[in-house]
Amino acid sequence: MQSNLYSNIVLHTGLGRINGHLTLDNLLIPSIGSPIILDWSSFLNDGPLWVDYAKLELDLLLHLVPTNDPQIWKYEWPSLSRALRHLPLEPFEAVGRLTPSALAIIAPIRSLVEKQKDHGSIDAFWLSAIYAGIDIFADPLQTSTNRLAAALYSAIALEEVQKNIGFQLPDSLPS
Repeated sequence: MQSNLYSNIVLHTGLGRINGHLTLDNLLIPSIGSPIILDWSSFLNDGPLWVDYAKLELDLLLHLVPTNDPQIWKYEWPSLSRALRHLPLEPFEAVGRLTPSALAIIAPIRSLVEKQKDHGSIDAFWLSAIYAGIDIFADPLQTSTNRLAAALYSAIALEEVQKNIGFQLPDSLPS
């Protein structure tokens, strides 16, 4: 008899109205006033509430810490990867030329998640981050280095979900 590795895992995520594809390309930011969301083609009435935040966070990171330069991969992404494991972000992890300012820009997203922790938002955010990374990874219009960074973002989020729910793979998988 095969057992389901995930049979005892229950996660509660809030559902609500989401844009579904909130990225910098879908925002018009006037000099005065609030940002305007341009593209509503992926709108959902009952979507996971943290997906827009995770997608915007990853898109901001891809713009602020470019993935097409080997030196940035060598010196910035290791620091960024360590820092992204924390809610809220911990500034002592931020080293490099680009990483500190990138983390400062996404810090309000992480603070919002942390403030909602009593409502199951932390696991829901990490699950949304996994989705956001996979979504960008699967986009054929993305560069190969952006896709690699998106996969790394998803992997970090997956580790956090597994840690938070106490899930570990068994030594051997059922056949």
